[in-house]
Amino acid sequence: MGYPGKKTADVYPTFLDVRYPKAGTTNPTVTFNLLSLDDLGAGPEEIQYEAFARNDTIIGEVAWVTDNSSSVIFRAFNRVQDHEKLVLVDTADNSASVVRERSDQSGWIDDNIAIKYIPGKSSYVDMSDESGWNHLYLYQVGASKPTPITAGEWEVTAVLSIDANNETIYYQSTERDSTERHIYSISFDGTNKRALVDDSQPGSWSASFSAGGGYYIQSYNGPNLPFQKLYAVKDTSRPIKTINDNAALATKLANYTLPKVTWSTIDHPDGYSLNVMERLPPNFDSSKKYPVIFDPYGGPGSQQTGKTFRQVDFRAYLASDPELEYIILAVDNRGTGYKGRKFRTAVTGQLGKNVETALIKQLTPPRQT
Repeated sequence: MGYPGKKTADVYPTFLDVRYPKAGTTNPTVTFNLLSLDDLGAGPEEIQYEAFARNDTIIGEVAWVTDNSSSVIFRAFNRVQDHEKLVLVDTADNSASVVRERSDQSGWIDDNIAIKYIPGKSSYVDMSDESGWNHLYLYQVGASKPTPITAGEWEVTAVLSIDANNETIYYQSTERDSTERHIYSISFDGTNKRALVDDSQPGSWSASFSAGGGYYIQSYNGPNLPFQKLYAVKDTSRPIKTINDNAALATKLANYTLPKVTWSTIDHPDGYSLNVMERLPPNFDSSKKYPVIFDPYGGPGSQQTGKTFRQVDFRAYLASDPELEYIILAVDNRGTGYKGRKFRTAVTGQLGKNVETALIKQLTPPRQT
């Protein structure tokens, strides 16, 4: 991170005033301003717009949606965050208008920060769970009705790259399983979907694309030993090179007995299916008793049970040490992410109430061999 104007911290700490209101105090008033780089001396100009009351407004996302800086769009929420409005600003005359609006009293509306402008197309991609699942939509700038790009009972987790010339989007999703991540390409109209990895196999994948979009680094993040390879978009069947195969780490790990990690689900009495990840000691004996550590987090939209590499963290040590041999159990309760809007917003107004209590009463640690 660093320190303003310095490489190291001062010997003694200093105070920094932060506009973060405490309970009962007045919230900051949010404004939207434009500053012309051609006339810096004029200073920023506040844009007048109608969304929510000034003391009930959050601006969650700002994105340019133009090839020549003529239009900028921002996403405004009310403070409860169950109502959003997309405001389009014309920088020529600083006029502003609401072009999209959504209200959903079933729970909060996530701020995905997913708007991606498509150069030369006067359109942009955005992400929404209005269908009940997080998916991609194509909007014309200034329009309110979208073209759906993806659909199904799974969720898009990231937009990786957009190829405007070939009208193709590259994205990451949970299509195979909510604990997994695979990467795909799809046309703007929702056709020609293609997996860039073997999506018949469990795992977690991501990709980082070059500035021009012609190449990408494909990262395998688990559950087995991670690796990275470089691919060209024109030929996704063969890597150009292996960037990192983690061979040195594999050699080191071969000298250790590591816990067995398994993934499963458990049925909640209210009809939900909960993801479970369990670490067992390396020499686990089902006839013996072991101490158990429940390792929950449960924050809205989070996930503790993702199928990533889990063999070199502190929890692995707790399960592996012969003097400890803990069973480590993680369960993603209702309210956590990647299982659809209904599952995610079930905790609206219920945090700290009976959601977790009901789970604990019904939970029986699963066993897999």
